[in-house]
Amino acid sequence: MSELNTSLKPFIDLIQFTNSQNAVASYSILASHGRFDVLDNQNITTVSKKILTDYLRKSLGYRGITVSDAMWMGEYGHLTTDKLVVIYLKSLLAGMDLQMISGKTFAPTVKFFCDIYDDTLSNNDKTSLTLELGLEWNELRQKFIERLTESTERIENVKRTLVHAHKIQSVERFIDPKDSTTELRNEYYLGLDKLGLQIHE
Repeated sequence: MSELNTSLKPFIDLIQFTNSQNAVASYSILASHGRFDVLDNQNITTVSKKILTDYLRKSLGYRGITVSDAMWMGEYGHLTTDKLVVIYLKSLLAGMDLQMISGKTFAPTVKFFCDIYDDTLSNNDKTSLTLELGLEWNELRQKFIERLTESTERIENVKRTLVHAHKIQSVERFIDPKDSTTELRNEYYLGLDKLGLQIHE
């Protein structure tokens, strides 16, 4: 792993720096469709649990959002919609939070995901998925719901962070926290505290 860490040192340094600055500094990372055999010799990045979850989150401690590159490019370009929706499911289960998918596959993907969530897929589709992913249906559906919940929480956390950051920046434009009223100063520092930041006077 020392060779791996050496080759990925700039990336590792970036993740460690953003982690040290709190999640406010690491909103998202774009995952390409690249293949990195040293990390995963079976899957490209956008469907690789070893890269998106085991390495990025567990090894490096990344806390932001993962966003896919366009999910109709590269190896996905020749696939039909019924194959693509399964790829999108694999990507979610691997740890992807947001996926860029084409307009023509959006509605079928939403229906497919809703059918999994609501447990309304046909028996034939359930059988195909369990064979494709190597999971029993109940386990697959449970993992799907857990991952959907995780991604939703991460996205909501970033949204809250952005809102707070915008409010703090707006306040900073009009007041000097050292000279303003006690009420304004308390609101200012409360906002910074919510972001996990501190200002030393």
